[in-house]
Amino acid sequence: ILARCKVTSVDEWMTIINEADLWQMDNLREHAISQLRQLYIEPVYKILTFSQYNTPPDELVPSYIDAITRPAYCLLERPI
Repeated sequence: ILARCKVTSVDEWMTIINEADLWQMDNLREHAISQLRQLYIEPVYKILTFSQYNTPPDELVPSYIDAITRPAYCLLERPI
């Protein structure tokens, strides 16, 4: 059924991950994470959310590098 859905945004995939985690649907959770890996997610937000779902820490190294080397200051709220 999910294959027929047009899920395209980070927010939509995050909703799916949250529900899959809540209902212990590991295959769906992993599928949603794999889809999120293909989308751009602001580095700090990616670190926070991917850490919450126990993804491999080495996967977040590029996000840590982006977060600490970017010239702009860090906002505490998530960008839209």
